Amino acid sequence: MPNKVVEIALDEVGYTEGKNNSNKFSKALGKPNQSWCADFVVWCMKEAGYGSKILNSSSVIEITNWAKKNALQINPKLAREGDIISFDFAHLGTPQHIGIVAKPFDLKRNSVETIEGNTSAAQGSQSNGDCVAHKVRGLPYIYQVFRPKY
Repeated sequence: MPNKVVEIALDEVGYTEGKNNSNKFSKALGKPNQSWCADFVVWCMKEAGYGSKILNSSSVIEITNWAKKNALQINPKLAREGDIISFDFAHLGTPQHIGIVAKPFDLKRNSVETIEGNTSAAQGSQSNGDCVAHKVRGLPYIYQVFRPKY
């Protein structure tokens, strides 16, 4: 169930990387120290037993393209727990960051709650920070939402 993915992600909120992007998520996937937002998402999916439901890639762009190719995209306003969400914070037309939807899209606030790895808890880089954080993201920053075939 998608709730299991969210539970696993929530348990990691507050985790902080070590020196040079050292983190347990990339390490568990057999990958080097690197920007790890995608590794966090893939790791959560694997831990929940859904590793085959997402592309095992460290690239936000590759995962986003894979979801599009497999017709998994949904309207961001239909986002719900366990969906995967990518962001274009720089408004460049390409995603720079990825996370997990924690709660359904809030139509009144025009935003969604997420859990993201390799972000900043408060100020700082939202697409390449140093921790796992629970965030609220506005619609203008959402690049894509996709729903894995749970």
